[in-house]
Formats: sequence, C-alpha cells, structure tokens
Amino acid sequence: MRLKKILAVICSAAVLMCATTAVLPVSAAEGASSVSAAGEGLTYSVLADGTAKITRYYKKDIESYTAPETIAGRVVTAVGQYAFSECTRLKSVTLPDSVKIIDAEAFEYTPFYENSANYVGGALYAGNHLIKVKTYVEGTLTVREGTTSIAEEALLRCKKLTGVSLPDSLKAIDRRAFSGCTNITAFDIPSAVDYIGEAAFYDCTSITSIALPEAITEIAFSMFNGCTSLEEINYSSQLKSIEAYAFMKTAIKSTIIPEGMTTVPMCAFSGCKSLETVDIPDSVKEIGERAFESCPALQEIVMPDSVEKIKYSAFQFCSALKSVTFSKNLKQIDYKAFNSSGIEEAILPDSVTLIGWNAFSGCSNLKNVRLPDGCTEISGTGVFANDNALKNIDFMRGVKVINYEMFTGCRSLDYLTIPEGTEVIQEAAFSNCDKLRTVMIPEGVKELADRAFCNYHMEAIFVPRSVTSIGVNSIYGGSGCTVYGYSDSYVQRYAEENGCKFVAIDAVTPEELQKQVEEFRAEAEEVDNYFNPENDETAPHPRYTQATKNASAALIDSLAGKTYQTIFELAVDRAKLHFLIDYSMVDKSELAKIIRIWNAETNDDNYYDEDTWKELKNYRSCLQAAYDETTTEEEIIHNDFIGGINKLNKWCAYTKVYGDLDHNGKLTISDVTVLQRALAENGTPLHIPQIAALNAGNGTPSKISIKDATAMQRVLAEYDDNTVPAFEKELALAENARVLPTQIYVPKHERIYQEDMVFLRFLGAYYG
Repeated sequence: MRLKKILAVICSAAVLMCATTAVLPVSAAEGASSVSAAGEGLTYSVLADGTAKITRYYKKDIESYTAPETIAGRVVTAVGQYAFSECTRLKSVTLPDSVKIIDAEAFEYTPFYENSANYVGGALYAGNHLIKVKTYVEGTLTVREGTTSIAEEALLRCKKLTGVSLPDSLKAIDRRAFSGCTNITAFDIPSAVDYIGEAAFYDCTSITSIALPEAITEIAFSMFNGCTSLEEINYSSQLKSIEAYAFMKTAIKSTIIPEGMTTVPMCAFSGCKSLETVDIPDSVKEIGERAFESCPALQEIVMPDSVEKIKYSAFQFCSALKSVTFSKNLKQIDYKAFNSSGIEEAILPDSVTLIGWNAFSGCSNLKNVRLPDGCTEISGTGVFANDNALKNIDFMRGVKVINYEMFTGCRSLDYLTIPEGTEVIQEAAFSNCDKLRTVMIPEGVKELADRAFCNYHMEAIFVPRSVTSIGVNSIYGGSGCTVYGYSDSYVQRYAEENGCKFVAIDAVTPEELQKQVEEFRAEAEEVDNYFNPENDETAPHPRYTQATKNASAALIDSLAGKTYQTIFELAVDRAKLHFLIDYSMVDKSELAKIIRIWNAETNDDNYYDEDTWKELKNYRSCLQAAYDETTTEEEIIHNDFIGGINKLNKWCAYTKVYGDLDHNGKLTISDVTVLQRALAENGTPLHIPQIAALNAGNGTPSKISIKDATAMQRVLAEYDDNTVPAFEKELALAENARVLPTQIYVPKHERIYQEDMVFLRFLGAYYG
C-alpha cells in the first residue's frame, strides 16, 4: 500500500505538469501545519482565510463518514490530497456544503472511490459535491441539482463529452476541473459560482466564448490556457487580477489589464495569435516574463510611465509589433525582451540602467535606436545582433564597453562613429555588418578585441593613438580596406605587420588633400550624370529608379562647397559614393530583359550537362524571385543586375567572335546560314559557345538545331545594320566585366549594359 501511494503521488505530479505546461504555484492558503482535532480522528490545517482544511482522516475501519461543518470553531472549506486514503473500508461520504476545494485523490484507494457501483451515470458524488466523472462518459453530462462544488480534476480529460449542464446551486469549480475536455463547446456557469480554480478550463480547445459570474474577480493561474478557439471572455468590471498563464494560447483579440494590477504576469497572454490590442493601466510597474511572447498580431504597445521593468522575452516573436512607446521611468529591459519582434524604432529613455542580452536581437524592421545616456550596464551580449534594418544608432554616453556581438550582423549599418567615452570594443561587436563602409573611433578607446570590425566591404577605419591593443581580424575589410591613423602609432605598426593599407593623416599635405578632393568631386559629378542623364531613353545603360536619381543628386548637393580637414573625412564621402553605386536601384523593366532570355523550364533535351543545368537553374530562380517579388519602391539593386549580366556572359560570351561567322564585317542572316550549313554537315546540334570554334575550323558537337538557327534568322532580319566592330567592342567589354569585381564603379569604366544590343537580338531568339 505504501509503495502504491508513492507511485500514485509521482503519477499525480506527472499529470499536473502535463495538464498545465508549467508547475503550478505553491498555494499560500495554508497558514499552519496540520493539527489533530480531539475526538474527530483527523488532522486539519488552518487556511489563510481562517477556515479549516481536512488533511488526514485516520479511522481505517469506518464504512460511512459525514464530515463536520466546523472543526475547533473553524468552518471546513477544503479536503486535502489523500485525506481519506487510509480508510480502506470507506464506502460512502458526506461533505458539508461549506466545502469548496476538494483536492485530487482525496478519496483514492477507498472503496467509495474505487467501486464503480458508487458512480451514477459515470459520476461520483460525496454529498453535494461532484468528485469524479469517468472518461468514457459521452455526450452531455447533467450535473445533479443541489451540487455545490466540482472537485479538482473531476472531469479531467473527459474528451468524449460534448457538453455539460451545471445546476444553479453550484458555487465552486476547483482546479483543473474541466482540463482537457477538448470537445465541450460551451460552459454556462451559474451566477452563484464565486470560486474557479487554477487551470479549470485548461486545454478546452472547442469553446469559443465564456461568461464568468460577477463574483469572480480573479482569473486564476492557467485558467484558460490552451483554449485555442476561445475568442471572447466576459468578466466582471470588478476584476482585480489576472494570474500567470491565464489566457495563454487563446484566440482573444483584445484585452484590458485590470486597474490596480502591478504586474502583467508570466505568460499571461503568450501564444495568443489573434491578440491585436492591449490596454495597460498606470498601476502596472512590471511586464512579466514572456507575458506577450509569440503574439504575431499585436501591433502597438503604449506603456504607462509607471512601468519600470520589462522582464525576459516579454514581447519576443511579436512579429507585427511595430510601435512601442516606452515608459519614461523604465529602468530595466531583460534579455530577449523584444527578440525577433517587429519593432521599428527603440527610443529608450535615459532612466534605463540595464539592458539584457539579445534584448532587441533579430528585429528585422528595427531601423532607429536611441540608447539611454544613463545606462550603466548592458549586461548581455548580442543586444542588437542581426537587426538587418538597423541604420541609425544614437549611442549612450555612460557605457565604456560595447559588448560582445552587440551589433553583429546588422547589415544596414554603413557609416559608424563610436561615441566619446568608449574604452573597449569587445569581440565581434560589429562583425558581419555587410554594408559597413567606414568607422570613426574616437580618442580614448584603448582596445579593439578579436573580429570587432570584421566586415568584408569596409573601406576605411580611423584608429586613434589611444588604441594599444588590436585583436585577431579586428580590422578586416578585405583588400579594399584602408586604415587611417597617425605616424609612429600602434595602429601603424599593426597595419604594417598585418598587411593592411595604412594612411597617416598627419602626413598628407594640404595640397595633396585638395588634389584628391577635386578628383573625387569630378568622379561624383560623372556618376550623377550617369544616373541623371539628359535623356534617359537614349542613355547607353539601364534606367535607374527615381530613388537612385534622387540619392545621387542629394550626394552632389551635400558635396557643394564642403571643406575637408583630413584625408579620412574624404574617405568617408568616397565610401558614400561607392555605396550609392553598389546599391543603386535598377528599373524593374531592365531586369525583365534578362529574365526573358532564361525561359527554358526543363533540360529534357539535355542541352546542358547536369552540373551546368543545376547552376543555371538555381541562379535563374534567384533572379526570377527578385523580379517577381521586388516592389516598385524597392527595385532590383545594381549588383544583382550586374550579377545577372555577368552570368549571361558566362554562358554566352566565352570567346570573342559570336556573330560574324562569314567574316563579311556585319552581323547578318548570312551568318546564320553558315551556322545552318555547319549543323547540316555536323549532323548534331551545337552549343552557342561552340560557334566560335566553327569559325576557327574545328567545330565541336553540341545542342543547337537548325530550327533554332531559323528562329535567329527571323530576328536578324530586323537588324541588318549592326557592324562587327561595334559588336566586337561590346563583346570585349563583356569579357572584361567577367573578371572585374561585382562592385563596378559606374561610369569610370565602360560597362556591359550594351549587351542588350547583342544577346537580346542574336541569342534572344533562341532563348525566347
């Protein structure tokens, strides 16, 4: 028997954990240890409200028992777990109506509980209390008239029930009473009910609405947790509190935190996928752990100035949460508080003194951050890691250390100035910031840890004399990065030892600086003329979006009359010009010209070898996705366009001669005739890159058919005046472009955009 009880306790604990997905809080109801009641054969404890709870009954031989209404002058309101489990002959029990709470297993191991003959219609009663309902009961259960309470776990996992009829006499519904009743669609709770326990309706997945009686002023722990269809909950205007996990994973769309509550409790609304609005009163001081985690429809939070703490993961994974108004008295933001949320701007008040690790990491829409001047501790790492849209940072002044990976992966950071007062920039603080071009480090910084600024596209970084420690790959921008500093400084020695380009700003004469400024301005004007030609329609390059044109004009305006004190200041503006070129937006219609060439859906005729086909198919899919998904506001960027052109060159421009097969100085139909003859003689199709080999007299079998050549004839008939010299020049430029880096600075070098005159006229017929 003893072993059986121990196992029962373990099993009961397991059920408890499964039923609530969280450990239930320890009850604060009992105010004293169990004491004996003279002559009653039982022990009891005194609850916080002064009433009594029967904790154990010891008369093992008794067969029938009527519990007293009072013990030592205290009203009996509760019966504890295993209270009668020693009564091995107990067959019937009567409890007073004053009892509201009957713990699970209170009568376990007694004949009263174990004998099925005591169950009427599958339900067991002890006086006016419903103790247990068998899980096989189907349809609608009608609780008998006069019943005053439903015991803990009385209907636990009665999944075959589709309804329940509760009598007007009912006053109390104990903990987990209906937990797991997944097919009950509605609960009509009588108005006399003044107590509903923890997790009472946990995982009742079919209910859509419920109304609570006026006497219920507290939404207990996990009361509606897992009620995934529950959209509407009507409760008293006198509601005083909401406990942890209360509405977790429900379908509610809005909620009002009751006035007087000081904390939005742990997981109270976590996983509410339809929750759109929240009203937080000015009594709230703390937003608890995971309070609104994974609420993807929540769009705005306005915190009253009473809020001082935002606990961990409070708004994590709130993907639509764009607007957050922070309390003016906020002091603490715990780790992952807004991780992977949709927040667009984080303007933190100066009252904030602590920010936890990953507090704002993975926020793909976060563009602007204002860090508080009064912040004394950014305790965690990766606070803003992988915030791909983050572009503007208004740094704090009080923090001396920029933490480990604090801004790693922020792929929109471009020109960065570290704030005064900083002494240490820790490991990988700004690593993998793909667009970061320039960094200005102020005097006073002493250490740059490993990979602090490890970014491939960085062009320029200024390092002051105060820096005396630079870690492995702390400064890495590929071969294009230049380190600026002072002569005979630590950073100069570092640059020389690590193969970095170094410029001593104190060694550049005013005359040299002025010369470089003039050259830069001329280049900027040339770029602006390229993006803003007099006649866009006749310009020998793709058309660019208005956003690019405006950005180019704005850059020119900013340079007008500007004076430069150091060569590094010039380097920053030069980087801005390069950035404009690399990320300028090409009009979508230009990309359409490339897409049109790659319309082959299958490789059924084995035109390409397997590896070639896979590579071409993957690349084409990427460009097609960019073309389909890119909006008019954010067109395909310059680099992607160049990538598409270069890929075409890889497939279509292996050699210098593609068109003039008959050497008559023109690209005409006769060239295709040469091709047709070669096809007929060869007996097998030819690949386009093999045409040049034909011209050299050593044709190689591949996959172009006479049908394809006939299609080319039709196209070439429209273009009978394309001379080979211009054609070959374009092809030579294409050849050069294939070996140039992707970031080609327009228009300093000739471009391959005139491929439209070649590939789309000659090869376009074959592909399209």
